Amino acid sequence: LGNRYFDGAVLAAVVLSVLVLASQHQPDSYPGKQWSSEQKYLFFHGVLDVFNSVLNSVFVLEFILKVTGFGLWACVNSVMGVLDTVVVVLAAYEMPSLVFSMHCRLAAHATIKGCADVGGAGFNATWLR
Repeated sequence: LGNRYFDGAVLAAVVLSVLVLASQHQPDSYPGKQWSSEQKYLFFHGVLDVFNSVLNSVFVLEFILKVTGFGLWACVNSVMGVLDTVVVVLAAYEMPSLVFSMHCRLAAHATIKGCADVGGAGFNATWLR
């Protein structure tokens, strides 16, 4: 938005988001098999879901501030602006699914099989970021 502190905070959120997304893995992958229990694996991914929800909120807030300050046309008048808009809209659409997944994974009685199909919106847009 032109403010170096705001831009720096958004850049830090992007870097943290990359780290969170890179930390995710499947239970049948090599890192997934290293967990001593299913509950620890689910708790770790529940914490990642918390970070992912917070970061999605930051990106949606940034987009709302940009649209409020510059108008929608200024946000979508370039290819990168359109891409950013699509990713933020899909991230906002994904939020209910992410919250349901986080709730399931952090539950004390959670199982990998039980949390596999949990989701509100039924769409996972994290691969877009």
